[in-house]
Amino acid sequence: MDTSDKVHIFLDEAGFGKTTYMTWLAWYFVRHQPASWVFRLNAHEYSYDFERIMKEHRETLDNNETVRILFQLIHLALFIPNPITKPIEETAPERRKASPCQGIQRVCLLDILFEYLRYVVGEIQYIPLFFRMVLDILESQLKEYVSFTNCTILPSLFHELQPMLGLTRMLEAFVNQKLTIANHDKSGSCNTASFIAQRLLDAEHLNESRKYVLSLLGIFAIIAPEYKILSQREQKQCEEYLRDITNGRDKSGIIEGVQAGVPLFIHRLLAEYFAARWLFDNMDRHEVKLFLQSKSLLEYQHFAVRRLFDEIVVRDEDGNDSPAFLAVICGDNIKLKQDIALGITVHQKTDMLGRTPLHLAVQYRDDIEIYDMLIGEKDKNGSTLCIDAKDNLRGWSALDYAFSLFNSQAIEYLLRKNATINVQTLLEQFLEDHQSALFEMLSLTVKEVMNFTHDVDKYKPLYGHSAKQIEAMHMLCDKVVIHIKENRTEWFEANRANLLLTCAKCDSVLLLRSLLASGIELNTSCNHHAIIKKAIERRSLHVIGFLIREHNIDISVATVIEQISSLLKYCAERKYENWFFFFLDLYCSKLNLSEHTPCNASDSSVLELLFHVLAYGSTQMVHRLIDKIAMTIDVQLIFAFLKDTTGFSSYRNTVQVPRCVLDRVENIYEPDKEGRNLLHLSAQLGQFAIVKCLIKYKQFDPILVNPRNGWNAFHYCVSKPLQTNAHNGNEEQCHRSFQYMMKGSAITGIHAIDVEERNVFHLAIINKHFSSAKLILEHFVYNIPSEMQSEQQQLYISKSRLKDSEECDEFLRYLNVLRGE
Repeated sequence: MDTSDKVHIFLDEAGFGKTTYMTWLAWYFVRHQPASWVFRLNAHEYSYDFERIMKEHRETLDNNETVRILFQLIHLALFIPNPITKPIEETAPERRKASPCQGIQRVCLLDILFEYLRYVVGEIQYIPLFFRMVLDILESQLKEYVSFTNCTILPSLFHELQPMLGLTRMLEAFVNQKLTIANHDKSGSCNTASFIAQRLLDAEHLNESRKYVLSLLGIFAIIAPEYKILSQREQKQCEEYLRDITNGRDKSGIIEGVQAGVPLFIHRLLAEYFAARWLFDNMDRHEVKLFLQSKSLLEYQHFAVRRLFDEIVVRDEDGNDSPAFLAVICGDNIKLKQDIALGITVHQKTDMLGRTPLHLAVQYRDDIEIYDMLIGEKDKNGSTLCIDAKDNLRGWSALDYAFSLFNSQAIEYLLRKNATINVQTLLEQFLEDHQSALFEMLSLTVKEVMNFTHDVDKYKPLYGHSAKQIEAMHMLCDKVVIHIKENRTEWFEANRANLLLTCAKCDSVLLLRSLLASGIELNTSCNHHAIIKKAIERRSLHVIGFLIREHNIDISVATVIEQISSLLKYCAERKYENWFFFFLDLYCSKLNLSEHTPCNASDSSVLELLFHVLAYGSTQMVHRLIDKIAMTIDVQLIFAFLKDTTGFSSYRNTVQVPRCVLDRVENIYEPDKEGRNLLHLSAQLGQFAIVKCLIKYKQFDPILVNPRNGWNAFHYCVSKPLQTNAHNGNEEQCHRSFQYMMKGSAITGIHAIDVEERNVFHLAIINKHFSSAKLILEHFVYNIPSEMQSEQQQLYISKSRLKDSEECDEFLRYLNVLRGE
């Protein structure tokens, strides 16, 4: 080591004395060669530094540069903590020292502002132009309310930001900013000139003129000409303005140019804002009223214009925003709750067009929580006072808007709350459409109403008030059919068969009633087999029930076994027991099954049906199916079912369903080909309901071991890696199973060793069942004094062959997080 031209590299395995030798060498240098130094560097910690050195100094590395780099690495090793490679407990003191640093506090302050801006700004944050605009607008506010020197934010800032950052307010501020630039910066005026009183008045008049022009061009660009809401004079004005833009005379900075006779705004949202602004300023004009009352404004293509228009309309007479209405439009449940908590009667408020917040909620949200907050007190009949309130724009209720926008969530909610179906309003809505689209849409609407008001399984109204709602929809169907029959006779006669098939396809039983009552005969106009076939194909149970009960039609001749099997699965999923029993009888008759002719257990289609009913059906369905098909249930079939449950999207059985099946299994304790019993497999798949049933009612023992691998039920419960297991909710279900099995004397099984000398704790850590591993560790140290628990935990980890493993380090970090360290 005395020579200066050699480098010695030690590559021996761990335990061969490298560290001991270097320690001795350091002592030797201190005693005999004080000019020489020894520094310990872990090279893998500086891989990035070495890679950068090679890139930057490969050709120019000389002695001076080498010494400089060496001292940099020495400084890093001695004085700079590395939080990446050190555990949390070692870096905690450094982090506590760094926490009061002003730089870190500034970062935290910026994070708070950024998160709040994201919350308030909403979807506009994804548009760079407007997000930058928001920052420009807020610059003065931030300087006033935020102190980066003291790292503080005045709470009043959050109250000020909310009204400033509404979409229309931001767009207005952006437009004003652009126009200010055009008035002063581009005109070459100095700052002093811009504050002269006359210049301020001139700028105000000029801005109003430019906004008028931009509003006209916004309408011209967004609203199609066929609506004819612009007068001829305004049309000519638009053409003149477009020529000015083409010739480069427009300096507003908001319109880029003209393409195909249409003005190009720098962003479509600005064109939509100016269109909404123009509609608001001119909503007293007859043509504009007609457009605002038309279904066109409710269409998706005009959604942005409608939302901006509504944000302007909900302002009060002084031009101030209504926080409650804006909260509804933006879906801000927190703000709405705050207003209600302050005693504000939100549901009684109305905007300029007489609309309540509920009117707007059904247009912009499908959130039950918002609807609940906007429903007021009930009258003596049990109806809410505002639910049937009509606006001044169209004379519509909230339910009318929900029907027009086909908001299923709102329709279901309002019907459940006893909202009135306005037959005349709906009739006017539907008659605006062409007859083909009319019947299609009416069929879908009838289906929605019947699904929400009629119990298809018990064939009766769903609620006490549902009968009048069903009757109202039936009256609507009658009126539509009569109108089309009288005014579109030729089309009606030519499309009789198609109309009946549409009803069967859409499960529109009320419309089918009206068509049959109008004189259409079921057998002559369309083969009833085709109608039944279509209804069964589309699972139209309302129509099928109507044909069977009121027309005595035998549907068996029009069905095949695959369709019936599909219907049985559908009924099992939705717990339609009466329909399930009906189709099960039909299914058995098709297969010629009875108690005397049992089903073949190897029939895959029957097994698939059985597994589906076991997974989704009720106890009565399972009993009836097993009795009907007379299938012998053995333990291998249960094994097959358990393995098949991983294919179901949502396995939501209760304990009673598997128990009624398990009671029929005679050889229930026999293992499968891998030596597992039913408890082993159930625990492995996270089937808590079945685990509980097997232990409680069938006396399965969790500590019983599979002799092939030495695993008991605890081993199996943590044997599946969580990140690769496709079963939904597997972690929670496995943990619940593990907790349940720990009760009583079976708890001794959590320390069992398998044939590879791995205990349950080892498998739990390797497969990242950390919650179950924590239970094992807590049980191990339960009776040990607290001052010795940490040492004993480390001993147990070492005994479990997990020391220094990555999974164990991750588990220890998991424990630290739970402790709040």
